[in-house]
Amino acid sequence: MESLTEELNQLRRSARDERDNGDKLREERSRRIRLERESRDVMQELARLKAEYLKLDARMRDVAQGDGRSGPPVGNLAELANLAQMDPNRLLGLPVDVTEAELAQVRRRFAAAFHSDRTSQLSPWVGELFDQLLGVVNAACDRLRR
Repeated sequence: MESLTEELNQLRRSARDERDNGDKLREERSRRIRLERESRDVMQELARLKAEYLKLDARMRDVAQGDGRSGPPVGNLAELANLAQMDPNRLLGLPVDVTEAELAQVRRRFAAAFHSDRTSQLSPWVGELFDQLLGVVNAACDRLRR
């Protein structure tokens, strides 16, 4: 009788271990399926972003080569001169009573957006235009500081 009881207890432990292993396998399978779905979604988003980048890159190259010159369209330079003459608060999108900290934060945002590192893969004229825009922004910030 004792050997049967011991065998029954051993069978129960074995069944419990098998059930636990089955639960672990199901959890792992569910996790793997979820990760595969997420991976597929990320790959689709990456493909969409690549296509968008290539389209924008082609547009930039067309604009740069459209008139046979390597420089920017002439209208942009005239608009840049107009921007330099604008009210600094309006140009930077700031209220009249701007603090020094807010001004520094806006300057950093513009610097991050127009920094030459962002244009290294684009046509040279884009980098020059961004440098000129950053110069206009810095001049506006300096005028507000006074």
